[in-house]
Amino acid sequence: MTELLEQAISQVRQLPDSERNSIAALILKALEQKQGDFWADFDEIIAESQVSTGITDLSDQHDHYAHGGEKRGVE
Repeated sequence: MTELLEQAISQVRQLPDSERNSIAALILKALEQKQGDFWADFDEIIAESQVSTGITDLSDQHDHYAHGGEKRGVE
C-alpha cells in the first residue's frame, strides 16, 4: 500500500462511522465509474463520429480536398 493511501486510511479510521460510510460510498462510486472499458467506450465514440463522405481517395488526396491543392499522382 502506498504511503499516501495509508495516511488517508489512518485519518478515515478516526472519523465517526457515519462519516466513514459516506467516504466509502464516494470511493466506491468513483471506482465503479472508472471501471468502464476504455477501449469499448473509445470504439463507441469513433463509431458515432463516423461520417460517410463518398470520397474513396480522401486519405491519399487530403491536401486536395482540405486545401484545394492539386491531386497527387493524377495525370
